[in-house]
Formats: sequence, structure tokens, C-alpha cells
Amino acid sequence: MKRAVVKIRRILWPLALVLLIGCAPQPNEETPGCPDDTQWTFVVIGDTRSNPDIFTTHVNNILALSPTPELVLHSGDIVSQWDLDLEWKLFHDITRPLRDQMPLYPAAGNHDVSEADPEHKIFRGELGIKGPIYYSFVHHSVLFIVLSPYEQGEEGRIGGEQLTWLKQTLAAAPTSRIVILLHYFFPQGHYRGENVKNAEELHQLFVQSNVDVVFTGHEHQFLFHQRDGIAYVISGGGGAPLYHEGGGDFYHFVRACCEPEQIELQVITLDRSIVARYHIPFK
Repeated sequence: MKRAVVKIRRILWPLALVLLIGCAPQPNEETPGCPDDTQWTFVVIGDTRSNPDIFTTHVNNILALSPTPELVLHSGDIVSQWDLDLEWKLFHDITRPLRDQMPLYPAAGNHDVSEADPEHKIFRGELGIKGPIYYSFVHHSVLFIVLSPYEQGEEGRIGGEQLTWLKQTLAAAPTSRIVILLHYFFPQGHYRGENVKNAEELHQLFVQSNVDVVFTGHEHQFLFHQRDGIAYVISGGGGAPLYHEGGGDFYHFVRACCEPEQIELQVITLDRSIVARYHIPFK
């Protein structure tokens, strides 16, 4: 029976894509710019699965931003099922104009990986990741750390070799400006209370390491809260069906305007409006 359901889903998915095209609102006016002393910008988006028209609108809006963002962070759930070739192809087709202009750094979502593929071969292969799906990089003066709560034997937590690597990476950070990206951590809306299992331990590590902001997705909405000087930003409005618990139930992405002393976060909707701004001082 399970095989039959999967087979039916594979047949119906192309039809669903056709029905979804044309459903998203079209952008109108140009998005207001960043503060005058902005040095560079990046974008955060997540949960782009399920509605290619919404996702395409986001991509077009990102490409229309001025200044042009220098990179994109994706907080996960790129596809609705990890092994559906058509969805991976659709993601590549939609993002190609974006990736032609800037790198895209993904975190793995629960829909993107599976215990049936414990080495994440499909996810790594589709996204060109050579090593583990947790990794770090430095851009300008910011250290970006991408984590995965989906490692074999450590599902639902950041533990084992990954935790050792994380502690070493934070201890050796070449800069005091640190951004974390993972699919979920401290959910505040639809999945409120379903934290990463060792979230409290990690939060204390982040505090000690002077982490500035943690970006996640998983909840299909926008939510923001601060704890002990760390900004926790949930950005899951990339296209998946919206969740409504706690508010923030609208499609969006986040632009980060990096200034000398702070990051200004701008929440940008489908019509290119900025509906909220948050200022995150660098530590």
C-alpha cells in the first residue's frame, strides 16, 4: 500500500505543479534600499518546497534588490520528498538565475534528507556538497556556520562529531561576527516546544561564543525573538503551506544589510514591501 501511495504521488506531482503556476501575487513597486552605511547584503529564505510560483516570485524579487545580495542562505526544506528527481530539477531551474549571480548555501531540512540515505548522498549530490552537510565559511568579516540535526545516530540533536567540530570552529573563529544556520532550533509557532534536543546546551555555547544571530526555518511563517543577546529568526515563508500559530503567516524572505556595527534585517513580502525591520548589533 505504501509503495502505491508513493507511486501515485510521483504521478500527481507534475499535475500539481501545473495547477500551482499562476497562483502567486505579482511584485509591484521596487523594494526600499538598505541604510546608507551598508557594506554588503545577504538573503535568507526557507521552506521553498510545494509552490514553485511563490518561490519563483521570491527569486525574481531577490534578483531585483539593490544592492545585489552577495549570497543566499537557505534554511532547508528545498523539496517535499528527498528522492523526487522532478522536485530537485525544479529547484535547480528556478534558482539558476540566482545561482548565476551569487552562491547559495543550504541547510538540510527534514524533507531534504532521510534515514534511508544516512550519508545524505542525494542531498550532497544535488547541492554539490563534498563533505558533511554541516560546514562553515567566512564572507567578509562574518563567520557562517551551517548545522544539521539529521546526522546518523544523532537525529534531532547536534551531537557526536558535529558537536566537537562546532566547538572547535567557534573556538577558532577568525572573527567575532558569527551567524548560525540550521533548519530548526527553538520553534516558536506551529512546532513550539519541539526544540533540538540539546538546544539549551547549544544556546549556552552560542552565548559564550558571542553568536549574533541564528537563522532557522521549519515553521512556515516569520517569527523573531531574542534571548541572552542572541537573535533567533525563523524564516520559513518560501512557498510551503503557511502555518498560523503565533502569527507571521505570510510568504517572505529576509534581507540582511551588513553595516559596520550591526545587521539590519528586513522582512520582504511577495509584493516587495518591507513589513518589519530588526537591528542586530555585532558583539
